[in-house]
Amino acid sequence: MLRLPALRYQRLRVFLEAREPVELPPFKGSMLRGALGSALQDLACAWDAGGRPDCRECPLKAGCAYTRLMEPFVDPQDPQLPERYRKVETAPRPYVIEPIGEFHHHFENEDLLGFELLLFGRAVELGGAAAVACSRMAEGGLGVRRARFRMTHVLAEQPDGRWKPVCGEPGPDGRRTWRAPTVGVPLPTRVGRLPVPSEAHREATSRATPEWTLKLETPLYLRSRGRTVTALDVPTLTEAAWRRLADLASFHGESLGPSAQEDLELGRRWSQELARRVRLTRTRLRLRRIRRYSNRQKKSLFLEGLQGELHLAGPVEPLIPLFAAAEVLHLGKATAFGLGKVRLRPSSPLGEARG
Repeated sequence: MLRLPALRYQRLRVFLEAREPVELPPFKGSMLRGALGSALQDLACAWDAGGRPDCRECPLKAGCAYTRLMEPFVDPQDPQLPERYRKVETAPRPYVIEPIGEFHHHFENEDLLGFELLLFGRAVELGGAAAVACSRMAEGGLGVRRARFRMTHVLAEQPDGRWKPVCGEPGPDGRRTWRAPTVGVPLPTRVGRLPVPSEAHREATSRATPEWTLKLETPLYLRSRGRTVTALDVPTLTEAAWRRLADLASFHGESLGPSAQEDLELGRRWSQELARRVRLTRTRLRLRRIRRYSNRQKKSLFLEGLQGELHLAGPVEPLIPLFAAAEVLHLGKATAFGLGKVRLRPSSPLGEARG
């Protein structure tokens, strides 16, 4: 049996109301990531270094909400740090932004802009700070014109799949009024743990489903030997899923010690053995190019990734917990602003994913 490391997570759904008409980029994840990072740094920074501080030199970075979420620095002197992590400066970011309605880019006054913010491991403690930063982000404006928005409310997903309001109360007219939580205090909601196979996974497993469809809902950006990966197989996908979960569990969970790392390596090898038993029957993939603007580099950048479907047959069931975790964590690079979103579902008789 494939044993996966446990990792806490929290899924928040944030709603902002436009205060003026605006055109936003079709792919809003990069814009939201940059704006949220700036707002959180302004909110959290207590180091008066003049101008924009260099967080690497900050004596307070270990306890700062901004660096913990946006720039989680690695301490190379940590005796428990595995050797393979000693050459990296920052750990994987313990969050993902999933825009709601990717292709909706024109907003009129009072239109709602929604996105989901997922926090992983110890980052669930930063839910209050992240919610307040989202409000400041809205007030500061979004897009090239810095169009004004206002926070209306935040929902949190419960373990049973329902959504609970955690910030924002409906007024007499039915519209919600933002009510800020306490910064530094986790939001008052239950936290889930990965892996969590969905009801669709459990139902299909009980029926011994002959074929599964893995849908790449946003571009999957993988690199190998300095190049973008343009062809996929099951071992490659499984390796990406295991590496993503193992890295987050190591840095932001409870899997950094030597014995935990040995268990992770054994799990990685076993997942690869299981992946080699699964057949890839057919694929329908295209290489999609996404343009994003980098505020840090002050120029437009392009990302490429594969999007579409892969059809799997054979003993897929032992890998379902891993792919269920990948549905929450995303895969590959640029996951922080929504790339690498995947969904595994049983195939219908016509070859399409159900559910």
